[in-house]
Order: sequence, then C-alpha cells, then structure tokens
Amino acid sequence: NQLNKDIWMDEHVQAVLKIGNNQYSIGLAYRGNVIRKKKKKSYNIIFQKPFTVNGAHEVHLNAEYNDISLSRNKLSFDFFDTIGVISPHSKHVLLYINGFCKGIYLEIESFDQFLLQKRNLPMGTIIYATNYYANFSLLSPKKKLKTDLLEGYTLKYGDEDELSHLEDLI
Repeated sequence: NQLNKDIWMDEHVQAVLKIGNNQYSIGLAYRGNVIRKKKKKSYNIIFQKPFTVNGAHEVHLNAEYNDISLSRNKLSFDFFDTIGVISPHSKHVLLYINGFCKGIYLEIESFDQFLLQKRNLPMGTIIYATNYYANFSLLSPKKKLKTDLLEGYTLKYGDEDELSHLEDLI
C-alpha cells in the first residue's frame, strides 16, 4: 500500500523477505519507468539485515511485462555470460507479496561493487542508464537540446568526479 501511494517514489519501504525458511529485513521500492504504470510492476530490493545475502546487497525483480515468454532478458544475460561478457546473474522466481501470488519474475543481480567483488574484478565507477534521456546524445528524446548531458544517468558506485568522463564521451 505504501508503494502504491506514489508509484514514482524511489524511497524504499521497510519489508520482510522470506526465502524458504530464511527471513531478511529489506528495503523495497518499485523500479523502472514505463513499467510502473503497468499492473505487474518491477521491484528493487536492498538487503538491510543482514547487509548482504549470497554476496549481494541489492537485487532486482523484473516483471518482464512486455515479454510474454518471460525469457528474452534471461537468455541475453546467459548468452553474454557464456561468451565472456560481464553480465548479471539471473534466475526466475515465483513472487508472493503478503500471501498473494504476483507471478513469475526475473531476479537479476545488481551491477554494483558487490558484483565486482564476487567476480574478483577491480573496483571502478559504475553508472546506470535510468531513463530514456540516457541516450549518448546532445538531444533529449523530445529532440530538444539537453540542459544536462548526464540527464538519465545515475552514479551507482564511485566518485562523482568520474562523471566528467561520461560527459566527455557524450
């Protein structure tokens, strides 16, 4: 109910996640843009107690609303992993919220510093493209000149000074 009061709120609400016999204190929020208006929404989970679960601090539950097969995203992650491209691990899960079945979701490992640690990769800046404005262009999706080249991007991990490299690239 708290999430539905404002579907655009990015603040996490307190929740309890049960996986088998284990319970975890989590923060829960909707994720995505277009999907927030759909009946089946995607979720972002941040583990609070314990801080990490299976080496992850954050996971995403994607509704895969526009893919009736529920498999295209999963197949692409697996394909990239098979050919040696760093990609998040994923698996299908059956999600219940407050005892009500919400359907099959794709659980996706968050691409963050914990993913880098699990893969024994060096720490580095991670920037997420978070909406349609993240298009490597000087123009917005509305074909108007952007007022900020970093519009649509979110610094996930690292030093804000590193964002200047993305601006230079654009």
